[in-house]
Amino acid sequence: MKKILIVSVAALAFASPAFAADFSGPRVSVSAGLADDDVIGDDAFAYGAEVGYDWNMKGVVLGVSAEIGDTDQTGRELGATARIGGVVGKKVLVYGLGGYSNLNAVGFNFEGFQVGAGVELALGKQAFVKAEHRYANYDSGLAFHQNLLGVGLRF
Repeated sequence: MKKILIVSVAALAFASPAFAADFSGPRVSVSAGLADDDVIGDDAFAYGAEVGYDWNMKGVVLGVSAEIGDTDQTGRELGATARIGGVVGKKVLVYGLGGYSNLNAVGFNFEGFQVGAGVELALGKQAFVKAEHRYANYDSGLAFHQNLLGVGLRF
């Protein structure tokens, strides 16, 4: 899966026209991928949506996000995260993220944190694709790893 992500991002980078992405302002995105949890023990299909805002300060990008996600095996996940990253070249943003997460699984609420890393590739002035790996850790010892691919728009 990781090799497919890397090859896909590289192919899009070479296929899109040359321009300088701004990586600032409001953004929305949807994502899907695989989640590996310690509740069921199997890979689950994960999907979600995100709304956020980024500030580009001469190549250093700071952002905040609110997210909602779900899997086909566990339950709804809400998150509030911050991210910091750096612009690489003219259309790639590499970033790390961290923040609060709330999971509602099998009728119980669990609170915890999530951390992760990702890469975002601008496809034009507004559209982008992204690949992320996230780790979430909740009270009661629950933990998840997610590998997600996403698409989004900046406004």
